Amino acid sequence: MQVIDGPLAVLGWVNSWISRIFRNVAAALVAGMVGVVLLQVVFRYVLNNALSWSEEVAIYLMVWMTFLVAPIAYRESLNVALNLFTGWIKGRVLYLLMLVLDILVLVLIVYLFQEAIDLIERNQRVTARTIDITMAYVFMALPIGYVGMFLAGIERVLKEIRNFIQPPKRPDAPSPAGSQLAQSS
Repeated sequence: MQVIDGPLAVLGWVNSWISRIFRNVAAALVAGMVGVVLLQVVFRYVLNNALSWSEEVAIYLMVWMTFLVAPIAYRESLNVALNLFTGWIKGRVLYLLMLVLDILVLVLIVYLFQEAIDLIERNQRVTARTIDITMAYVFMALPIGYVGMFLAGIERVLKEIRNFIQPPKRPDAPSPAGSQLAQSS
């Protein structure tokens, strides 16, 4: 197990560090969104002078926030999941199924990363409607989020390989389909 546990520990540390940074930046972005929306309400309904840029800025902040929390949700298995069939599958078969699914997710993430880079390249000269920034800055959230998701996916795959080779000994061992996957280390 040393072959898996060593890299898994390092990757777990890196992902924890990235998650803390992403979580803090996402919290600041949410605060920024709330501030911009409240500012718009004050300007529109109190001062009768709506801001032209507030909605667009709030949307861009939401895009960034979404792609920063996506790796955290994936790592901690907090995404929406259909657990209908995983209750019937036990032991190594379940870990193998989860391994295959996470490998497919990694393939999708690599594809989406390439598409995001193309999107950034195509939008380097396109400016936002109401603020003077290039849309490439808005779309940079995508590859950053995908890198975080890829690292989280590698961590999940290593945990599933370890659990497949040596299933947890506890009778109440957590199911990899639930949010307990991150705790099975």
